[in-house]
Amino acid sequence: LSSFLRQKGTEEVLIVSAGEIFSEMCQEGMWDKATIASTVFPLAMQMMQDAKQTYDVHIAWYPVIENAIQKLPYDTVRKNVLCFVLEGGCSTKESIRFACAKLTAPLFDHLQFAHAMDVPAEFSSKAKKDKMGLFDRCMAMCQDTDHRVRAVMAQQLH
Repeated sequence: LSSFLRQKGTEEVLIVSAGEIFSEMCQEGMWDKATIASTVFPLAMQMMQDAKQTYDVHIAWYPVIENAIQKLPYDTVRKNVLCFVLEGGCSTKESIRFACAKLTAPLFDHLQFAHAMDVPAEFSSKAKKDKMGLFDRCMAMCQDTDHRVRAVMAQQLH
């Protein structure tokens, strides 16, 4: 399914629909934790990390990650989702920044305080230079150039 959805020429409406269906299935508990960790979550991360995808695709797929956070092993969330949010929060693509802002509240709910405040060792060298933990990234997203990112970040902090 991953290779099919990522094929050149795959209709955007199909990719968006798949994200919406996967999100609902994850939320309704239709998959066990092992399936989410091995299949669903990696596919959602691929969709979110692909900067070539459109706003609609990113908006359809971030809820899959949001719904998976509580079902994934702690280290997977810390190493993958946290790093994605820290890096994606300064992306040039508004839809990725928007999705990262939406993922902050579930991350704060799931992570231990020390992990939320620190920059993970797994983070890229560029991001280490920034020295921004999750709280600092949230504060930066409150000043985003896109009003939707600022608005959703304010909602997440509320």
